[in-house]
Amino acid sequence: MEFCDDSFLLSNPVAADLFRDVASVQPIIDYHCHLSPRDIAEDRRFENLHAVWLAEDHYKWRALRANGVPENLITGKASSDREKFQAWAKTVPATLRNPIFHWTHLELRRHFGIEDLLEEATAQKIWDEANRQLTHGSLTARGILAAMNVAIVGTTDDPADSLQWHQFMARSPVQGAGKSVAALRVVPTFRPDAALQVGTPLHVQAWSRRLSAVAGIGADTFAGLVAALEKRHDDFAALGCRASDHSTAALPDTTCTDEQACLIWEGSMTGTAATAAQVEQFAGWLLLHIARLNHAKGWAMQLHLGPIRNPNPLLASQLGAHAGCDTIGDARQGPGLVHFLSTLAAENSLPRTILYNINPTDNALFAAVAGSFQDGTIPGKIQAGAAWWFMDQERGIRAHINTLSDLGLLARFVGMVTDSRSFLSYPRHEYFRRILCDLVGADVSSGRLPSRRDWLEGLIASVCYANARDYFDF
Repeated sequence: MEFCDDSFLLSNPVAADLFRDVASVQPIIDYHCHLSPRDIAEDRRFENLHAVWLAEDHYKWRALRANGVPENLITGKASSDREKFQAWAKTVPATLRNPIFHWTHLELRRHFGIEDLLEEATAQKIWDEANRQLTHGSLTARGILAAMNVAIVGTTDDPADSLQWHQFMARSPVQGAGKSVAALRVVPTFRPDAALQVGTPLHVQAWSRRLSAVAGIGADTFAGLVAALEKRHDDFAALGCRASDHSTAALPDTTCTDEQACLIWEGSMTGTAATAAQVEQFAGWLLLHIARLNHAKGWAMQLHLGPIRNPNPLLASQLGAHAGCDTIGDARQGPGLVHFLSTLAAENSLPRTILYNINPTDNALFAAVAGSFQDGTIPGKIQAGAAWWFMDQERGIRAHINTLSDLGLLARFVGMVTDSRSFLSYPRHEYFRRILCDLVGADVSSGRLPSRRDWLEGLIASVCYANARDYFDF
């Protein structure tokens, strides 16, 4: 075998056949990402390889810092894009055995047809060729999505966002040019995390003003907040939204009444910071409220649980949030998960729910608790979500698939997401599909699974594409 050849990550003939004939031809539904809807709407032509590849990729930022690269060559404004790219090229050989090494070369190959290994000596050649294609070829924002056979993109949007670019795309549908995609569909995802900042009044007051302006309803009162969120929930639905998204260290094992939530919210609006206990109570109330709205509309609820945000005060002060320095948390997840799911199940308002854990020690917990709340109405209604963030690598993906297979139904899994801000991240779907095929193929080769081609093809096609299409009702 040669590095990154046709057999990459495929250790047996069954796996190779399944990937070639089934997995590789499935369209991509990227139902959770952080791509810019404006870039898609305007079909942005990227200025250079740094702009499309490094400017928003936190994984690469972390690798650069770990390699001793100064911040001015990562996010600094004094250094040129070319200098930052050179720093990345110098770092790549140090990423051996990190998944970024794989992703880097898959991205160069799939998007630009560049098979050279990236290092200092090849940096200029790769920079020139990639920039030539970005400047003169079809690799605009939409062109990249079309070339990767992306059918649906779910962006991540705050209720206080205007949604103007989604409205633009709704009026002017984005034509596809992929292998099997007639038209690209770009939908918003409802992410109201900013409402949880009741412990920091200045932040939540600024957000409430933005929400008020876009909803046309004053959100500085509790009644106004509820009405504004529900108005925006409807606005998102009108533009094809099929899910909400939430991220917190853990689900609260508590909630509060509407009256208590009112006191917390309106206190924060007048400058009284909520206590830690009140922040938890308000978060419990808000998440349950959004879950009930989702259930009524048939939306999914995505819960990304476990990260510790902005732990490095120096980087946070220099760069603000989203500096690429978040980490794995070790919060206790079980009590909050059970409290949240059981509260909704008891009142028959539990929506489709995807549970993502960031700490690998929680794999079995999340997979098992999902099985406790299936109700027979929707296949895989409660999902143990894809190997996310720090587990988005070969061992993490294999561990997730094995745990899900042991404790649930792999056949109902809704597949991979990029969770990325970079348009060049779509080979990560290929990476996942190769690993999936390798695991299934190895089981067939060892006699653990029967060589039933119809079953095997159905499993691979469903996990790669059809399950997500049906689960989100796209």
